Amino acid sequence: MFCIHSFGYNVWLYEQKLEPLAYTKYAHEGDDHTQEFITYSYQAGKTSIHAQLIRNVKLRNDTVIPTLGCVYDMTTVVYYARTVDYSTMKKRDDTGCLLISIR
Repeated sequence: MFCIHSFGYNVWLYEQKLEPLAYTKYAHEGDDHTQEFITYSYQAGKTSIHAQLIRNVKLRNDTVIPTLGCVYDMTTVVYYARTVDYSTMKKRDDTGCLLISIR
């Protein structure tokens, strides 16, 4: 496992597969103070995501999202994209992975 710290973002990943374990974001934009917390669990080829969004000290979103396969947040998708073998892909090919962003 390794951690990436960058400008208010923290990401924890499984080093071998580059699968995200957790993601946090702390942002202060104008009068808005936002905190995002995402945790990932993996079991039998399925991914479960627990996502929380807090804006201005008020919980705005708290949900669990079940998915099939891989899911990445805005930070870890960059690391994943660097591992894809684009030379074998054709136009409109799909990697089967999803990108999550909570609002």
